[in-house]
Amino acid sequence: MPQYSEYNSRQWPQQSNALSASELHQRQQQQHQQQQHIESNIFGRLEATGEVDRLQRLLRSHLIESGWRDAMRNRARDAIRRIGGGLAIDGDDDASRKTMDGLLSEMISEGRATVPPEARGAVADRLRAVLGEGAVGVGVGIGKTGDFKA
Repeated sequence: MPQYSEYNSRQWPQQSNALSASELHQRQQQQHQQQQHIESNIFGRLEATGEVDRLQRLLRSHLIESGWRDAMRNRARDAIRRIGGGLAIDGDDDASRKTMDGLLSEMISEGRATVPPEARGAVADRLRAVLGEGAVGVGVGIGKTGDFKA
């Protein structure tokens, strides 16, 4: 009598419920497109009602009150000093452009990471109120639909 593993492998071919790589990629693309469609609809609704401007003002006031805006301004000044103060805003050379791009990238990443939770919460609460109770998860991905500028 064959061993269990031998019997199992000869009698029942291995079946996998896993998706193939192409099926998985296709499913991820569909989910991404769905998410973009939802975000686009939400943003359109917010723009049509003038809520985007109100949300931006709300966020701006929280960032100013918390001192975030001044802290970011000081960080930018420190970063410029760190690179030698020779940052030419209108510079046409590649070195100047790379330095400016690097500085902007650094400041954007740092700025997003340091937004106070109270400011994020206030915007998320306002979004939930505007969109209604059916807006589960709104506020988790603020910034995906559109960057709210301070």
